[in-house]
This record gives sequence, structure tokens and C-alpha cells, in this order.
Amino acid sequence: MAKIELLPAEWSQAAERLLAGAVGSNPSYTLDELRNEVRSGNSMLFAGLIDGLLVGFVVVWFEDFGGGREMVIQAGAALGSNQSALKAFMPKFEMLMKQGRATSMRAHVEDRRLLRAMKSVGFKEAETVVRFGG
Repeated sequence: MAKIELLPAEWSQAAERLLAGAVGSNPSYTLDELRNEVRSGNSMLFAGLIDGLLVGFVVVWFEDFGGGREMVIQAGAALGSNQSALKAFMPKFEMLMKQGRATSMRAHVEDRRLLRAMKSVGFKEAETVVRFGG
């Protein structure tokens, strides 16, 4: 059985390179903003390893709302975009969610393949966001 680890990480060139793809070209959220959130401590960066080999990164933060607390997956490189990696890391995401005293987790997803992958591991579509203009 493979050893799955989700370890706190510092921002690095490897994280930046992989997370650039996860952030994409969305004008409402940039890689610079993500980097600043991690470096300021508002968000946490984790490295995902399988049998000691780096397979990707994920950035999360916790949000309090209406009497609850939710873990927000801001960006995931390889961990979210690869269905088998997502399945392997779900127990680690759930453990992180519970350690943060959250009762749920969410991610904002633009890519339909990623949406299908996330649904396959138990996420449910909660809303649709539309945008007009730049």
C-alpha cells in the first residue's frame, strides 16, 4: 500500500510552477495573490507525496460562516486535477478539515473534468457562479 502524505510546505519555485496551472488565467484571482496569502499566513500550502515522491501541492484556508466552519481548497496542482491522486488524498483532506474544526470543505471549480473527479470522491455541486464582463 502506498504511503500518502500531506505535509505543510513553504512557497517554492516548484509550488509556483505547479500552482500556476491550477490558478489558470482567471482574472479575478492571480498567482501573486495566492503566493501573498500563503506567505502572510492567511492560507496554508501543503505538499502531497506518494511513497516520498512529490505529486503536487494544495492551498487551503478556513472560513467561519453562519455558525459553521468550512475548509476552502483554493488551488490544487495535480492533487485535484488527477482523479486517482484526488481519491488517494481525500482521507488526508478530510483529516485536515477535522483538524481545522471544519464540518465541510469546498472548492471553486471551472473545469468540467475536475468537477467530475471531485464528484467521484464525494463532493456535491452546490452552486453555479456566472460572471459578466472582464
